[in-house]
Amino acid sequence: MNSGQLPAAPLHNDELVRAFMDVEKVAPNGLTKREHFAGLAMQGILAHSFGRGDADELAIQSIKCADALLKELAK
Repeated sequence: MNSGQLPAAPLHNDELVRAFMDVEKVAPNGLTKREHFAGLAMQGILAHSFGRGDADELAIQSIKCADALLKELAK
């Protein structure tokens, strides 16, 4: 599993989790780092574009930004 597929804010298996959920093992949950970074990129693009542009293109550019960041972080 590459870093982009890992949770951005994982819930760790600890005593509190076991006490509330009564489980021995909790799988990672929430947004992946890739999804989180793409959302942040989208926010930035929208904040400076005044709502102009195509939503599909915005999504593509946001994902490209996220992938570029993950690639650099992996170095």
